[in-house]
Amino acid sequence: MELIPRLLSENLTEFAIAAQDFATSCVAENFEIPEEDRLLWIGGVALQNPLVRQHSLHRTQDEAALLAAKETFPFLVIQGTEDQHLYVDKIEAVMKETFGNVEFHRVEGVGHAAFYEVPEFVNQTVLDFVKKQVGGN
Repeated sequence: MELIPRLLSENLTEFAIAAQDFATSCVAENFEIPEEDRLLWIGGVALQNPLVRQHSLHRTQDEAALLAAKETFPFLVIQGTEDQHLYVDKIEAVMKETFGNVEFHRVEGVGHAAFYEVPEFVNQTVLDFVKKQVGGN
């Protein structure tokens, strides 16, 4: 959460450091992001119009549609145990308590960007989940 004010800063030096810290915070501490990818992630934040960045970081989400389908819609959650952006225990508890059909996967040693750190696991887990939902093999 301490990154948000820095990402919204009008001080370019502070913002540039925050953008680098944000990219690093998306993966587990021991995961090495290739320099080219790290720079792409930083550029994705840096090239946003400051008004877009402010709106994105302060927007609220209307959860009415999600909650309306909570008993019938299937949910798949893949979350790294090293996630620095979300609290794994709280997310899992809320999902299991709130939603009737939820499959939750904790991925040990992985950060917020599980799709990036362990793409094979994420892809297979999504594929298996979809097959279960449609009754396929």
